[in-house]
Amino acid sequence: MVKKIENSFRLYQGTRESIEDDRILKKVLSLVENEILEFADENLNLTQKSYLNKLMTEKGKERKVIKSLVLFMENVPDFQIRFRARINYFIDSLAVKALTNRK
Repeated sequence: MVKKIENSFRLYQGTRESIEDDRILKKVLSLVENEILEFADENLNLTQKSYLNKLMTEKGKERKVIKSLVLFMENVPDFQIRFRARINYFIDSLAVKALTNRK
């Protein structure tokens, strides 16, 4: 996913300072993280959401949250295909918006 972002936004190719590329990468990763959570929210049932919310409020449970999320998402029909397509589309859309807003 990071490679996709770097390619879509032409990061670390010498066209900008690396500090600026770092800032862009961090911002895009944050937006992608939100999109992943949105995808999960749309595809998990209430019991799964409640369980994850409970885990997220407990300190030191970050790994368990991720493992549980992955296990839950594996039961979503065509999860990998739908997830990749959505995230790739999302990154591409962000890159297009960035380019059109720059003019």
